[in-house]
Amino acid sequence: MKIRKKSRRPKGAAQIRKEKRATGDFWGYDVWIRQPDGSRKRYREFTFITKAEATQALALLRTNGWKSRYGVRPQEQIRQTTIKEAIESYLKVAKASLLANKTDETTYWRETPGHLRTLERWAKFAGPNRHVNTLTKDDFVFWIAAETERGKLNGRPLKKSSIRRGLNTVKAALNHAVGTFPDLKSFQVPRSPLTKRVEEERDRVLSDEEIAKISSALCSKEEWHVP
Repeated sequence: MKIRKKSRRPKGAAQIRKEKRATGDFWGYDVWIRQPDGSRKRYREFTFITKAEATQALALLRTNGWKSRYGVRPQEQIRQTTIKEAIESYLKVAKASLLANKTDETTYWRETPGHLRTLERWAKFAGPNRHVNTLTKDDFVFWIAAETERGKLNGRPLKKSSIRRGLNTVKAALNHAVGTFPDLKSFQVPRSPLTKRVEEERDRVLSDEEIAKISSALCSKEEWHVP
């Protein structure tokens, strides 16, 4: 009589199986997983209702195992920069630059010049907690309309050239943020809706230093004296 040999179960066939527990039959896994130091560690868990749940849990366990073994780390999530953070970063540098360039001959001094106050006002208008990378050209259009209306209400209409200079400061702050914060490396600052032609409307107000220099120059020649 020929004796039939008992066939051996394929290696790994019992890694996922159902076992009887005190509260019933549950699916689970029983595996050995290689550790980062080269050793092997046994993992057993039989708490799943279905085979699919046990299979998914084992797959996740193995994935975490090889990531740990080969030093694969999940990519860190980059935090989005807000308008408030971008403006504060620029203001800090701008005020430090003003202070560094201040000399004993400086007769006109303000800790926060008008263009920086305009920048702070724009940040409140755009939304301080809004992410910088959500800004579009339309936001500049809305700002121009708001500034125009503000001038009318104050009885001092603003010229387009004045609004454009304020936008130049805003763009400078945003470009500074692009070079400072990692999440803005691929962000492109929107173009200003106002072209350079509006500069023709600009009224130039001279400082005390400029007036003094012009007066000295006019006094240097007799033909320039006013009779």
